[in-house]
Amino acid sequence: MITYLRAEFYKIWNRKCAWVFLALGIFGSLFINFMLRISRMGESFPNKNISLMFAIEIMIQLGWFLVLAIMNIEHTNESRNSMLKNTVSFGINRTKVYFYRFITEALLMAFMVLVYGVIYFICSRIFLGSQPITGDIMSDYIKIILLCYVLWLGALALGHMMAMNMNSGSAVSTIFCLVFMMYNTILQGLGLLFKNSEVISDMIKWLLDVSLKSNIGKLMGDSISGEITSNVIQCGLVHMALFLVIGYVIYRKKEIK
Repeated sequence: MITYLRAEFYKIWNRKCAWVFLALGIFGSLFINFMLRISRMGESFPNKNISLMFAIEIMIQLGWFLVLAIMNIEHTNESRNSMLKNTVSFGINRTKVYFYRFITEALLMAFMVLVYGVIYFICSRIFLGSQPITGDIMSDYIKIILLCYVLWLGALALGHMMAMNMNSGSAVSTIFCLVFMMYNTILQGLGLLFKNSEVISDMIKWLLDVSLKSNIGKLMGDSISGEITSNVIQCGLVHMALFLVIGYVIYRKKEIK
């Protein structure tokens, strides 16, 4: 397993797109904190750290694009260069390929989140050093990062399922984006359409309540209760397990070209 993961990371860090995404995140951290400095937004919230508030908002609203970036880094050029076929032909069984690649993606995402989080915090101290920083503020910052990561794992499992079973990278990216942009909207529309049917209406409400997007929205409140924390963790892990199993079942029967 370690040998395979080392080989995967070697391939990743020899791809320009990995360094590009890493650099974009670092540049974004610098740019956001610089703009907050010159806009003096912190003066409107003297008792809060406006930089970390902004970081949390970005993670909640745009974190799904990090998942998309990870998918592109890991799966780029795979179909074009027949790398997946070569891996399977070399004698590594499909089960290891499927799950080890997901582990690689999860570790890469954890590394990216860690780098972005640390760099962003350092930038906030450089540009907005006068902003208050307390144990409670840091605790909330780290807690939300970890909870977002668990939900992103569920989304990553969905992207992994599609990327391992579809030959078009652009189609995977397009469908993935549409799912997260339209899923809740479609369910809400169906809820209005079947509002007179109690059974269907209740089922749609339940699907909305357990969706990844709805659960990440729960992190936008001023306080995160133990119940919300538990629900978010369960949501992320259940989605991850569900998409991994479905994707693996399909992948076992896929013809690799």
